[in-house]
Amino acid sequence: MNHEYNESYQNCRWHIAADDSELLVIHALGVHPDFHGKGYAKALVRKSIDIARETGMKAIRLDVLDGNIPAENLYQRMGFQYITSVQMYYEDTRWTAFRLYEYVL
Repeated sequence: MNHEYNESYQNCRWHIAADDSELLVIHALGVHPDFHGKGYAKALVRKSIDIARETGMKAIRLDVLDGNIPAENLYQRMGFQYITSVQMYYEDTRWTAFRLYEYVL
């Protein structure tokens, strides 16, 4: 989690305007399959929200690989709002569809 994001984030209509220094981006959140369903992912997201609040951020943003329904369900339950779907390039996925989410603090 830091202030950096994929360049495709710049072309989106976010719910809140924020400078890079006023937002945090969750880059990767995963729980080993042996520990699924035990609340660890929810705890990690809660901690991310706590850190963002404590450091005076305006929002948390993230992208979810299109089709990752468990991740989308988690973020939506935690209060993240869906923004849009975009094609983004990452080394490991190449050009792929992602769904962007934002949590306004």
